[in-house]
Amino acid sequence: MNRKKGLLAFLCTFLAVSALAIQVPFLSGIANLSAAAEGKTITHRSALLAKIFTPPTAPQIPTDAAGKTVVTLFQVQREHRSDAKLHELAQNNHIPFSILKAYLAIWSKGEVDENGFFWATIPGETPTDTTVGKKDTGLRSTTRMTNHLGKLVRRTSSHLAAIIASETGPERAARVAKFSSGSARSFLHAMRISLLAYYKQKAEQKLCSVLGLASALDARWPVADHDVQMRQGAGIRLATSPGEKILAPVSGTVSFSGQNDGGVCVEITTACDMRATICDIKTSTVKTGKHIEVGRAIGIAASQRPLYKVYLGAFAVDSSQFLHPSLDEESKPQSHQSTDPIKSESEKISAPEEQGDQNP
Repeated sequence: MNRKKGLLAFLCTFLAVSALAIQVPFLSGIANLSAAAEGKTITHRSALLAKIFTPPTAPQIPTDAAGKTVVTLFQVQREHRSDAKLHELAQNNHIPFSILKAYLAIWSKGEVDENGFFWATIPGETPTDTTVGKKDTGLRSTTRMTNHLGKLVRRTSSHLAAIIASETGPERAARVAKFSSGSARSFLHAMRISLLAYYKQKAEQKLCSVLGLASALDARWPVADHDVQMRQGAGIRLATSPGEKILAPVSGTVSFSGQNDGGVCVEITTACDMRATICDIKTSTVKTGKHIEVGRAIGIAASQRPLYKVYLGAFAVDSSQFLHPSLDEESKPQSHQSTDPIKSESEKISAPEEQGDQNP
């Protein structure tokens, strides 16, 4: 009898330790419920992305947990000087352009040289390794880091796996890719079931930061007219005419399409807690659960101006950051380390009246 009890106790302990190690969905759900009960609206995987979406008029420059400056969407949007070369490097290494630019921007923390090339350093690299007796440049740094990422893409057979390889190691990243169907959402699920918690948290944050910034760089304004009728919290009333087509501002899955609070809303969700909602439209032309590409028609405008909002989890971010050119040309850019003032199609953006709006 005592032997049976001992075996049962051993089995229970083994299962409990295994569940904690791999963060099975049940335990992850408990953690999410706990975070919701405490009023937390940003998950750990979106914490860095929330700082990247800091408006340029914020009173403080965003920093990470180590106190280092975080690059912002505004900085990356306005830097176009190196785009032609980045397109070439992205094509040669089979990496989507927006993902490469987001990866380099985050890894370099926004530091660029006088020509707009990122000062990104390969993990474990030393000055001797990089310069080899020559003066290093932003172009060499950018090219070296891109080629390194390209090698990881070939080694892991996935650009998503290559992004997390610095946190997990190439072998673990490649194993995650084997469990995934290739989409970002599937890859995140594969990370959840195949990585130990020690690797999973940092890898999720790295992947979601890159994917979220890349989605923002690929975003487009939902209507042709960039004029804005008015701000409404962190959201914006779009300047539309009755019957005008409303376009998808980002690529993702249609997570809601239908009546909401007396009007029609469409919500598009990306892989990492980022959601774009457009409400108060006349009709929706998309169905819930369908994947939609940025720029595709999703609805028809009513006589009332549609309300456009972007969320990160339950937290509303300044939607005007996704407008090119921006709303406010008088705002001044933040000073980030050695990044030079840069001119681009994206001008300065005013801060919203509120942050932290709740869902529509």
